[in-house]
Amino acid sequence: IGNETTLSLRDLFPLGRLSLANMVLGKLFTSSQTFQIKVGSMSSFCEAMLFEDVPKCYHMVASATPCSQATEVLRNFIDILESAGHFIAAKRDDQTIQSSVSTEMMHQHHVLVRWMHLSQSNPLSNELLLRAVQSRILSSCSADDQNWNHDASNLIALMSQLVFHKETDSPHRRNISIVLMRLLTPATHSRASELAKSLTIEVLWREFAGSNLLSHSVLLSSNESRRKRKRKRSQNKPDESFSSSDIQIMCCVMESLASAACTSQLEIDAVARERIKSLWEGILSCQAKSSDMKSDENDCRKLLLLSISIGLLKGTSNVVNFLRMIDVSECSATIFMEKALLYSEAQVGAMTGDEIYNSLAFNLCSSLVGAALKCTDGELSESFVSRIGKLAKCICNFAVSKSSIEAISLQRSVVQLVCNVGIQIQSGCSTQAVESLAGSISCILEKSSWYHISPNLSCLECFIKQHPSHLTLLLPASTPTSVKSLLASRVQGKIFSLVDNKVIDEPQNVPYSTFQESCFLQEHCSNKRRSMLTNSCFGSESCPRCNFCLARKMAKD
Repeated sequence: IGNETTLSLRDLFPLGRLSLANMVLGKLFTSSQTFQIKVGSMSSFCEAMLFEDVPKCYHMVASATPCSQATEVLRNFIDILESAGHFIAAKRDDQTIQSSVSTEMMHQHHVLVRWMHLSQSNPLSNELLLRAVQSRILSSCSADDQNWNHDASNLIALMSQLVFHKETDSPHRRNISIVLMRLLTPATHSRASELAKSLTIEVLWREFAGSNLLSHSVLLSSNESRRKRKRKRSQNKPDESFSSSDIQIMCCVMESLASAACTSQLEIDAVARERIKSLWEGILSCQAKSSDMKSDENDCRKLLLLSISIGLLKGTSNVVNFLRMIDVSECSATIFMEKALLYSEAQVGAMTGDEIYNSLAFNLCSSLVGAALKCTDGELSESFVSRIGKLAKCICNFAVSKSSIEAISLQRSVVQLVCNVGIQIQSGCSTQAVESLAGSISCILEKSSWYHISPNLSCLECFIKQHPSHLTLLLPASTPTSVKSLLASRVQGKIFSLVDNKVIDEPQNVPYSTFQESCFLQEHCSNKRRSMLTNSCFGSESCPRCNFCLARKMAKD
């Protein structure tokens, strides 16, 4: 282990077992000999490794100085998990028992899906399993064999069905959705990843249409405890509602799906297209009234349609292409932005009595205006800046008074919206409008918890470096002192603790919350990124008017 961390022999036992399993199974999988292994035996062995030994290795990779050997062993274990499923079916020689092979593959899929439900108790086991499932799908797509392509398609179909199923509990739904969204947004563009992406798009649209979520009212559950129970069959009438987490997860999946379909130039579901067309005909004709919105309180179909719309906007990056895709009469980007803003203002004005529903709806409105902004050519007028500032202020006042996880997510969304607006401010925009815009999010940034502030730093960076130079000093004037120090430290490649109110020299010797903050900032402030920001965005230290020097001045003030 060396000087990285101090471990006892007891700590090393689970790592040793994993290392031994990697070597033995690796030899077995690459052997030219034919073996007969029962699915149950292999799954039980992998399950024991995944849920008993892997969790015991968590502290080795989650410390301030992670153990490189443990990291390597765990990385290899992902390949072992992925290979184990294929090995069971691939080692058969008798082609006359093809149905048995299909049955085994189906059983493997159910085992993997069941594991994604069991893995929630440990973050390391969870991440290894999600990567192994993704790797299995990519491996099946890379094989020049129709059976393996069917394996990938069937596994994606099973996961897609569970994403839209009412009886899937939220943590399980979240795990499955993570895998699907990773397939929709591959890090690399290989043949296998592109095939997996196309399969995921096709299957998700098909299963979404089959779920009939747009044909019936999709209600938000008022009983959150219902989602904590294990998914099981019941003789009673099924509950037709979803929890807030369920809706949020499905909205994220649908946004990613719509965006991926655009970038891949694939068709969207016909029913979804018609519903989105109807929604946008109403928005563009100014028929979206507060009274109409209150009539469908807690019906989350509109949230799903908004999510798909946002994904399509992000995927097309062009208003005309978006309107053509949903078969709606074309209009200019300025008019589109005006109508989207009017709709969002009406939505905020039609606040319902359900805090969670409001948080979800306002979050999507912020994202919708943000997506429309990116499709807008040129700079924003002062009236737009003022109206968005007022909208952001209303949303912020609502969000900061709530404690739900949905409200925290809403806070991050509205900060991102305001900072995106700041990028497109006209040089002739008045200082009052900019001050109002920057001040609209100050109530969020004044919070003392780093997890409220740290995720917003990227947006603040973008805001401070891209708005007009003559307005440079307005942001510091509207920014809380703690955020000034945090942002200035980040720009200079240092770590500032909101807990201790000072720059951190040795992250491993500070309290847990501060250490977590340090890890977050280190991840988003790597040497490469830090050098890029300093040289190309913030100028040199000798320039008195550059934003880099401004950040240093903010730290002194």
